[in-house]
Amino acid sequence: MICLVCEPVHLRIEQPTNSFQVESLPDPPRRALALEQHTRLVAALERLGVEVLKVPALPEAPYQVFTRDVLIGGLDPPILATLRKPRRQVELPAVRRLLRATALPFVESEGGCLEGGDVVVHGTEIFVGLGDRTERPAAGWLAERFAGDYEVHVLEMKPGFLHLDMVFNVLGPERCVWFPAAFGAATGDRMRERFPHGVEIGLAEQRRRSTNFLPVGESAAIASTTIAPVVREAIAASGRELHLVELGEIEKAGGSVRCATCLI
Repeated sequence: MICLVCEPVHLRIEQPTNSFQVESLPDPPRRALALEQHTRLVAALERLGVEVLKVPALPEAPYQVFTRDVLIGGLDPPILATLRKPRRQVELPAVRRLLRATALPFVESEGGCLEGGDVVVHGTEIFVGLGDRTERPAAGWLAERFAGDYEVHVLEMKPGFLHLDMVFNVLGPERCVWFPAAFGAATGDRMRERFPHGVEIGLAEQRRRSTNFLPVGESAAIASTTIAPVVREAIAASGRELHLVELGEIEKAGGSVRCATCLI
């Protein structure tokens, strides 16, 4: 198992694009502490037997630590995303060069904006969120590209929700963690039918980035120490050993453990 990461060498909040970043403007990320926390995250991955590849950090890319958005892993082959914001688009060439240099196969996404934070892969299912970033034609291209190998579920989110992995994550065939307020009634009914043992969280838990944990195989998961107790219990109920890391400085930019890692 391989994971792409990028050290938060140039982490800063510029042109805030989500409410977490707006909240953090008076207390911006401290880079030295963010680097220490990221080092501990990498160490947790390596203890679980994950090979870590580091994308070179670019001065012009303040949010490059969130590698999950740039590459969609868990698929064969992985997909290089199409990012909506010019501020993030500069990250794509660095990931493309690293994949080619390490001879890792990948394909380029098509059909419009398709961001990795909106794609959750579990087994032979792909859950795609349509919100402020990913576009429906791109979700259609994804379904067509992997037709026959994966079942694609398109989940429409209400305006204001940046990425699916901030409101939804999968723990098993009948288990997920999700924030119902991010979805309409029809999507909510579909979710409850698909995941009869799903854990529904409220706004306070969502603001703690409680869906943004990283399952590693079937036996482990990595999450931030901010994760809500009910989600810790859900992870334990799935049979996974939970590994907690402090990630508060990186979280000031919006994402948490899952955003800062890309398993491929």
